[in-house]
Formats: sequence, C-alpha cells, structure tokens
Amino acid sequence: MIRYEAARADQAMSPKRNPNFIHPAAAGAVPRFAAATSAGAARALLAAGLGLAIGAGAAQALPVHTREMAVQLVSVCTDSGATCLTPEIDETLLQTMFDPAGIALLFPTPTRVLNFSYVEAGGGEIDVNAALVDFRDALAPPASAHTAYIGGVRDVQGGAMTLSYVGGDPYGVVQAEGGLSLGLSTMLVAHSLGHILGAPHDGDGNAAPSSGFIMASAFSVSEPPTTFSEVSLAAFGSSALPGAPGSVVLPEAEAPLPAAGGLMAAGLGALALFRRRRRA
Repeated sequence: MIRYEAARADQAMSPKRNPNFIHPAAAGAVPRFAAATSAGAARALLAAGLGLAIGAGAAQALPVHTREMAVQLVSVCTDSGATCLTPEIDETLLQTMFDPAGIALLFPTPTRVLNFSYVEAGGGEIDVNAALVDFRDALAPPASAHTAYIGGVRDVQGGAMTLSYVGGDPYGVVQAEGGLSLGLSTMLVAHSLGHILGAPHDGDGNAAPSSGFIMASAFSVSEPPTTFSEVSLAAFGSSALPGAPGSVVLPEAEAPLPAAGGLMAAGLGALALFRRRRRA
C-alpha cells in the first residue's frame, strides 16, 4: 500500500538555491499534444471510415477539451548533466486521466536543473521538504502561467515518494529511482498534478470515497487507480492554472525566465507528502 500524509507549508526547509535552469534546444521544444481515446472510440473512428458498426461502444464520443496546461518534466542533475533523474510517464495514460476534467495536456521536452544539492537525511535518503523548496527556487518564477513543473529526485526520507504544493505554487517532486513501474510512476505524477490543481485527498473532509481514485490517501501498488473522483474534478474546475486552448507559452532555446510575478502565489499553500507503507 502507499499512504499519503499532509504537511504544512511552514514545515518546509529553505536550504540554498539551485539557479542552474537550462531550457531545451529549440528543435526539441516542440510540444506533443496527447489527446487519448478509448479503445471503443478508436473502433468508432474505424467504423465511421468503413461505414460499419462495431459493437455497442462504436458511438463513444471523443474527449472534449476546454482548457489546456503544460506538464513540464524536469531532470534534476547533481552535476553538470551526467547524473540526472527524470520522472517517467505514459503520456497517453496521463492524458486519459485528465480527459474527464476537459484539460488537454502538453508535454514539452524535459528541461534540466544542474548541480542540484540534496539535503541528506541519512541512509541514502533525502529531505523531501528541502528538495521541493530548492526545486521551486531553481525554477521560479515559472516560464508559463499554465505550466506545472514535476522534477525527478532520489529516494525520499521515510519512504515518501513525492511532495507537491496544494493549490499554490505549481511545483512537485517525484521519486524517480527505485524501479517503479511506468503505471505507478504515471499515477504518482497525476496525484502530484491533482494537488497542484487544488484537489485534497479523497475523503479528507470531503464527500469523496477514501479509496478507489487517484487522490485517495492509500492504494494498491500493483493496481494503482487511474481515475479522479468527482470531488477532485470539481477542484480542477476552480483552478486558474489551466488556460484557454492556445494559451500555453512553451519555453524556447536560451529564453530567459520571465520577471517575477505572474502565477507565483502570495503564500506557499499546503504540502502533500506521499509515503509508502506496508500493510500490517
């Protein structure tokens, strides 16, 4: 089982900044738009082309996207670029998770933070609070007002797997080593994005079931959930992070970061800490 715990923003440490942020080359910065369709929808498209009807799922509608946001994966490097960790995702699966919210995801080429210094917590683990603060400081202010930044980090203190701001600054860090399956890693990124978009844990002072959805506080590692609850979807609808179609501004080669302001929240907001625990 994986269990999540909430942490207050004032618990985060503020170690030294890591200002070495590198944008991707222009040739590699072209975004890929991942609009996933279900198997039924794919059959429907084929049937329409052939003038055939294939099963009851043939008429399944394609997802309708009314807003968009970029998911900027960030390679966190402890040197000049040879030793880096990047979150792994299945872009199609991640897009499918956000289709019910009407949010189209853009996936720019991963960027890098160089010479990142971890705060060691002992036993080869790192202080995740310090890592998130340093990660935010290395990238702030965000290059786009409609972009969430997810960085890959080493094994996290106490079995935690990821940490992100809730409804505040658009940053999160996810454990990117340890042999996580692609499905589990994708779900963890989705969970982190859910918090960034303002969703709390399901069942934590709200009417959502406490299990069975992406924002649950605990779930099976072998079968992680792939859908958001109605409570989460409602929170996404109130988030100002996604923009209108065509509003996302993606980074260009050697483009300087914009001046301070824009999306940066006045406060850090809450933090969501994810811990992995074994069943008793």
